Amino acid sequence: MDNILFDCANDIEPFKCKKCPNFQTHCLLYLQQHRRHHHKITEEDTKKCEKCIFETHSKYLLLRHSFYGHCASYNVNQFNWFRCDYCPSKFKIKRYLQKHIHYRHSNPDEIQWHHCDHCTSKFKHKSYLKIHFKAKHQDKTHQCFHCDQCPSKFQSKPALRKHVSLKHSPEDEIRRFKCPHCESTFKWNSDLKNHVIIKHLPEDKIQWHQCGQCPAKFKQNFLLKTHVRSRHLPEANIRWLTCDHCTAKFKRNFDLKNHIVARHLPDDKIQWFQCDHCTSKFKRKFALKNHVAAIHSDGETQWFQCKECDAKFKWKTSLRIHAAKHLPSDNIHWFQCDHCASRFNQKYLLQRHVTARHSPSDNIQWLECAQCASKFKEERYLKQHVKLVHLSGDEIQWFQCEQCASRFKQKSLLRKHVEALHLPEDEIRWFKCEQCAAKFKRKCRLRDHVIARHLGEGEIEWFECYECGGRFKLKKLLQRHIFVKHFVNRG
Repeated sequence: MDNILFDCANDIEPFKCKKCPNFQTHCLLYLQQHRRHHHKITEEDTKKCEKCIFETHSKYLLLRHSFYGHCASYNVNQFNWFRCDYCPSKFKIKRYLQKHIHYRHSNPDEIQWHHCDHCTSKFKHKSYLKIHFKAKHQDKTHQCFHCDQCPSKFQSKPALRKHVSLKHSPEDEIRRFKCPHCESTFKWNSDLKNHVIIKHLPEDKIQWHQCGQCPAKFKQNFLLKTHVRSRHLPEANIRWLTCDHCTAKFKRNFDLKNHIVARHLPDDKIQWFQCDHCTSKFKRKFALKNHVAAIHSDGETQWFQCKECDAKFKWKTSLRIHAAKHLPSDNIHWFQCDHCASRFNQKYLLQRHVTARHSPSDNIQWLECAQCASKFKEERYLKQHVKLVHLSGDEIQWFQCEQCASRFKQKSLLRKHVEALHLPEDEIRWFKCEQCAAKFKRKCRLRDHVIARHLGEGEIEWFECYECGGRFKLKKLLQRHIFVKHFVNRG
């Protein structure tokens, strides 16, 4: 038999998968990886980390995970980092830096976009398109990965692993990433990067992401995408996420999860977040943070000052909502109610209005007070009721008026009191009626005036008395009527 010599000009026959005729590769490692991930593997072939739930079929990946995740001697400062010239990002491997520059800082016209066949989404990387397809368009009957410690479920094992690490791992086992500019720490490096860009990066070094449909701009692309979905996406293009327990629907999975925790999860399955300063407890961690910042923070609070008036806020979102009061009516993106003439400059206010005013009683999941027969449509009203009616004086943080002896259980009540009794005439921001000379110190008074004086019969949502059939333009008038005519007289 003649000797067969290898010629570099000849094509090398690729490795092929016997179960997938379309898969072929010149690298044996890729073929082995494909077989492990796409075809059944016995439990013996899986290699698990002894310190966490991480598992893989590769010894190399297990060693890499153990070193970066659990090695006490690991020091990020020992690396010769490859730094981006356009932003604060840094990388351990040069090709990761090159990928980052290509996908983050290249001209959009130079990028080969990967378009989704089912919607208008497009992605710079094929792997992101696959993730999008699996999350948004794939049949939900495919395999889900359930968390053993809570009702959460995920479409991929890495997502489940991240959830367990974030939500259920003991604090002393978590390796935290510390911000070099402040005391904040994070469980994930990506969260630290977002924090640095949003909180500490100078304005001149930020690569702004501009909305193409309004003047809004954002420091992060995911914030721009969230803005476009919530503000500008046509109803027909929205893929709504519906609640399995009620008729509520949401654009974001995050909002759906918050809704389920707040409305449908039994108390014994909720991970409560207890305030260290008072008896308050919360179902969501960000609600606890908001509570501590609003109620228990000291003089170190970073205030956000309004440029048009003296108002200041502890939260930037509150300032943004307030700033809409100073805009001309024509510049505001209004959300119109489909059932009446009301309109709102924030979508959540419209949703709150529809729930309170137009939802049939049979479709509402009422929240009942544990100490009396009262029931409410929204959790905030239930909390307000408990605070105002059932808490004793020593359990309440009173808000004292600086100009008289009055004190109040809520800060909003103190503010209304000051505006009504102590504010000088020239400092009052009047709400003027567009149809007559009437003016009011509070917007709700103006709204009641317009309904009572200027709306036609067909434009009014009447409140009907269930005892005698009387109709009233305002709910408070109906309540007063019931108390005087049917409650006091009956007694």
